[in-house]
Order: sequence, then C-alpha cells, then structure tokens
Amino acid sequence: MSTNGATFTTNKMEFKQPNGSTKFLSFEMWDTAGQEKYRSLAKMFFKEASVALIIYDITSSKSFEEIKTYWMELVKEHAPKNIIMYIIGNKSDLIGNEVVKEEIAREYAKNEKVNFFLTSAKDRTGIDELFNEIGNKYLNPEFMNSEENQQRILRKNEVARINKENLQGNQNNKKGCCG
Repeated sequence: MSTNGATFTTNKMEFKQPNGSTKFLSFEMWDTAGQEKYRSLAKMFFKEASVALIIYDITSSKSFEEIKTYWMELVKEHAPKNIIMYIIGNKSDLIGNEVVKEEIAREYAKNEKVNFFLTSAKDRTGIDELFNEIGNKYLNPEFMNSEENQQRILRKNEVARINKENLQGNQNNKKGCCG
C-alpha cells in the first residue's frame, strides 16, 4: 500500500560479528509519502538519520525521475555527510513490466556513489538481504567510529535522557485523588 503522510515502524535484528559476538540493531524507520504535499515532512527525518532509502517504483519512470530531480538533492542538503544511502527499485515481482531498467538505475546509483538494491515489498524479495547489508555497513568500525556518527549517538542519548527526566518529573508532579 502507498504511504499517506508518514508512518513509523521498528524492527530489531541480530548480527553475528566476525569475533563471534552478537550485536542487535533496532531499525527505527520513517516512511514518508512521495506525493508533493508531504515533501516538507521528509527533510526533518533526514537530519539525524544513519541510513536513507530512496525508493522508486520500477514500473514508473516518473518515480525514478523524482529521485534524480528531487530526492537525491533533498538528502544531500539535509542528511549527515556520512549517511549510508541506497536507491531501491521496488516491485521486483513485476520485473516483466518494468519501465526503469535495473542497469539504468544501478548506473545512476553508481554515479551518485550510493548503494543500489532491488526489492519487492509485496512478496518481500530482497528485504531481509537489504537490511542485513545495511546492518553490516552500519556496524563496520569505519562507520561506527566516525566522528559524525559518534556525535549523532551523543545527541540521541541526550534527547533520550531529557525525555526520561521529563517523564519522571511529570509522574512525580501528579497528585492522587485523595492526597
């Protein structure tokens, strides 16, 4: 189904590390609608993002053109410089009806120096592989230890701390019915 406005979901995944340890990542995903009336929402989601997935419909040349004329520039302007970024061709279950050939999209992604992946949200083709690849890129020490990522983690932890303090303060200020 198409997104209307913005939706939020989470997914926790386990990743085995080369040293035998296990890391868990919680993917916090914002899905913003591509329609023009919702575009002002999108830029605020990129600010603290670690990963951006720019998705087009392989059966629509218009959706692919919007990646080139709008979405790529939006991410470049508002996202962190070291963001892990993918262009995703969706609806691979309709590969016989594609308008945007995979080679064209893959070449565009290569020229933009971003990753490319082909998926189907309908039958989940490529979804698990995509998130495994993203998780491994995120857990790569070069990305994890980058100054920009460390600052992003500190900001996120500070927001969580403030929210927790505010929540506790609100609970302490509640009066009982009889007290």
